[in-house]
Amino acid sequence: MTIEDYLADPASRFATVAMTDTNGLLRGQMVSVGSLKGIAKSGMGMSPVTLALDPTDVVLTIPGVSDGTSDFHDDPLIIDPSTVRHLPWSKPGHDLLVLSNYSGGTSELCPRSILKRVLERIGTAGYVPRYGMELEYTLFDETPESARAKGYRNLKTATQHNSHDLVLYQVQQTEWYEAVAAMCEPLRIDLAKMHEEIGGGFLEARIAAGVGPETAEHLFLLKKFLSLLAQR
Repeated sequence: MTIEDYLADPASRFATVAMTDTNGLLRGQMVSVGSLKGIAKSGMGMSPVTLALDPTDVVLTIPGVSDGTSDFHDDPLIIDPSTVRHLPWSKPGHDLLVLSNYSGGTSELCPRSILKRVLERIGTAGYVPRYGMELEYTLFDETPESARAKGYRNLKTATQHNSHDLVLYQVQQTEWYEAVAAMCEPLRIDLAKMHEEIGGGFLEARIAAGVGPETAEHLFLLKKFLSLLAQR
């Protein structure tokens, strides 16, 4: 589905315009389809101070961005129509996700803008980088509340024993693996492999190798939505 298709659908109500911050977190706003029409043409204003937030939303001091010399203006987020995908648990008409990056002076600090410039320099040099990445993570049999109550120590892992590529544990966690695969479909994440590895509850998810910023986007979205899936 394209943005134009979504805008033309009378059932469409809202979409999420998002960007990557300097901590690798997904930040953005839910906008009406009426607003999305204008955003698709001219971008969406967001303060560069967004890039000065730490993972707990404390504003850090960045000269000219979040200090006494800043005027706290908005710079446009420019959406990339090629990044359109669907949020896995949202209702139709509220489920469009499109990624963006800063323009203007803030593009110097914007992770996605930096990646695009690096890839352009590599292309100018006559190379086409092909890369793939993997995520390794530990799945806990806890809730956010129980983990906090324990001070994030002595948490119960999803499996209790060290193992590596044992189908036994992959079958034991079938519901988790199937939920990850289902989540990746609307997000258009090119998931290549999954397995448990070494420690109790320790898992790996690998995306397929690719070119351009899309491969980084796949890994970034997989990281964010794995956490959301576990919390759900």
